[in-house]
Amino acid sequence: LDLVSDAPGRWCVLEDNLRIPSGIAYAMWNRDISRHFLPELPAPAGLLGVEEVPAMLLETLRASAPARGGDDPRVVVLTSGPEDSAYSEHSQLAASMGVPLVRPEDLVVDGAQLMRRSAGHSHPVHVVYARMDEDMLFSSAGADGVELRAGLIDALHRGTLTIANALGNGVADDKAIYAYVPKMIKYYLDEDPIL
Repeated sequence: LDLVSDAPGRWCVLEDNLRIPSGIAYAMWNRDISRHFLPELPAPAGLLGVEEVPAMLLETLRASAPARGGDDPRVVVLTSGPEDSAYSEHSQLAASMGVPLVRPEDLVVDGAQLMRRSAGHSHPVHVVYARMDEDMLFSSAGADGVELRAGLIDALHRGTLTIANALGNGVADDKAIYAYVPKMIKYYLDEDPIL
């Protein structure tokens, strides 16, 4: 969410960042800095903690894993690398969740299974938390030099992979759609008995 205050105690949402949500690591850092350098400032009443967010995110990502991921699905955070302005957040989230931070060139699709290559070994990947644009991901080459597009789509179709921020969800970032986002969320929450 992008928030602004237009009057004391009144907040307005300017936009939702649904395609690639970001900002939680910054909130975590801000809270740590505030506690360290301004310990005398009382926390506002009702302020929710952010410390549990990485564990909650990991739990959500693991719950989104395809059935073939078994009881111990492997999760990665996918980044385009240090040139991304949010790379520090990608690194922080991966470290806080205890999962690998990968770039497209660390990945390869073997059969219909996405694999992470590291130190000469291959590890299955069941859930990708993509923190990069899907066009960039699909045009990237994997560890074997082959474009990832066809292999990723095949893995998704065969049920061996989940990309947590679903392909095509960037349409929800369009300003023309913004007015409908609360209704979409409410519909999903009302229709999904799990939630």
